[in-house]
Amino acid sequence: MNKRLIKLTHRLLILSGIIFLAGCNTLQTQPSAIENQSPTQSHIFPFYKEALKMGLTEFDRKNYGKTIDILLPLAELGNLTAQLNLAAAYELHTPADDHEAVKWYMKTAKKGNPDAFNALGLMYESGRGVIKNNDEAIEWFQLGAEQGDSEALFNLGRHYQQRPGAEQDYATAIQWYMKAASSGHPLATHQLATFYAHGVGGLEVNQKLALDLYHAAAALNVPESHYEIGVYYKTGLAVIKNQSTAAKWFQSGAELGSASAQAALGDLYWQKEALKMGLTELDRRNYGTTIDILLPLAELGNLTAQLKLAAAYELHTPADDHEALKWYMKTAKKDNVDAFNALGLMYESGRGVIKNNDEAIEWFQLGAEQGDSEALFNLGRHYQQRPAAEQDYATAIQWYMKAAASGHPLATHQLATFYAQGIGGLEVNQALALELYHTAAALNAPESHYEIGVYYNTGVAVIKNQSTAAKWFQSGAMLGSANAQVALGDLYWQGEGVLRNSDQAMRWYVSSAEQGHKVGQQKLANAYQQLDTQYDLANAVPWENKLAEQ
Repeated sequence: MNKRLIKLTHRLLILSGIIFLAGCNTLQTQPSAIENQSPTQSHIFPFYKEALKMGLTEFDRKNYGKTIDILLPLAELGNLTAQLNLAAAYELHTPADDHEAVKWYMKTAKKGNPDAFNALGLMYESGRGVIKNNDEAIEWFQLGAEQGDSEALFNLGRHYQQRPGAEQDYATAIQWYMKAASSGHPLATHQLATFYAHGVGGLEVNQKLALDLYHAAAALNVPESHYEIGVYYKTGLAVIKNQSTAAKWFQSGAELGSASAQAALGDLYWQKEALKMGLTELDRRNYGTTIDILLPLAELGNLTAQLKLAAAYELHTPADDHEALKWYMKTAKKDNVDAFNALGLMYESGRGVIKNNDEAIEWFQLGAEQGDSEALFNLGRHYQQRPAAEQDYATAIQWYMKAAASGHPLATHQLATFYAQGIGGLEVNQALALELYHTAAALNAPESHYEIGVYYNTGVAVIKNQSTAAKWFQSGAMLGSANAQVALGDLYWQGEGVLRNSDQAMRWYVSSAEQGHKVGQQKLANAYQQLDTQYDLANAVPWENKLAEQ
């Protein structure tokens, strides 16, 4: 019983719809006609309005068949909105019915509708529903342009731009794009930006103006403009290079649907993750894996990848100094100070190149000119470590002072040593030396911790305090100073400044010996012998043999 009632109700609703549509066909279409309806017809207007709303909703949902069913009766009544959207639904339906689309666009065009002008221009341009005719297309676009319609202005520009080879007319296209852009058309603004970026149609290349136009188009939600701005920041063209800002523009373009932005963003994320993996492997000293991961990124021009790849080639076993040199050269061309330093070291040592001190100095100076503390230090070290006849302490000190002034730990430590020992014409000044050692120690220079410990252990320039000395030796030993490890081992062995502890002494002797420290190796061998057990005597032999080999 219920099922029969439901079916009956459904049929009655369909019948009511048919009666409603039939009744609608008797109505006039102008607003005035709606206002002047007879009392017997006035009740139909709410349905008329509701039907239009339903049709447009189905259109937005891309249900074009339903759109046609709902809007056709309204279009036949002369409703302009229904006619225009009906025509569009016929175009977009599968299969399309271009002839019906043209029919309804023509009806709305007769009412002076610029959207219809544009649609008909596109139909004649592409030959859909009509015989292809460019002159006819232009006439329709111009009808819209005469009304100041930005879409018509843009379509005229696009039409002249996209004509086949000999018929292409960039000058006319630019004129129409400029008019469309001035009326706020997003794609016209984007196209003009592209013309200025590439110098198209006789326009001079103007990256700044192009970028301004891309920004204007991006503000109007043109996806490709977001992408293009990202490219500017990625490459550093007309702006300061900034990968983070590039990523933001690629992100916004990707969200708006730009395939180019999506690909670029994917590349950035891929590069970021791959770079992170490569650097992790470098820290783990897995140099072969580092090379495998970073090489593709380096070939894409990633500066960090290029620099770290070069370092991995240097550190790999066996080293490939020629590949290292190749990638350092690539990064040096981008004014990278780390590459300048690396190349200076390679020319200084003759790795991957013929040894050349003058060339080394030139590379170090390129970094020094940029105020790089490592380059300043390397220049000082280079002049200090030259063979005796070429050694130049005065020049070394000048560079060390500049490097120390810019906060370089080893340069500060080296200056302290020069003052402590009166090297390079400097007067011995233990107070200044100790002050410089403290500065370098604060910058984690391991040997500076050791030297301060020596001051307190010997009582030079300070009150002797072996407990304080032990603290400095301890911090230096923890930072890896073999000298500090031996000195701390001595204090534990002798019980000076700390409680005597042979185990701790042995621990630090071993640490220094394993670093190849000769005194540490001798102390370790002696300590094993003094402990005088069969086990300890046996352990002394390998270290005694190492010393004999040296």
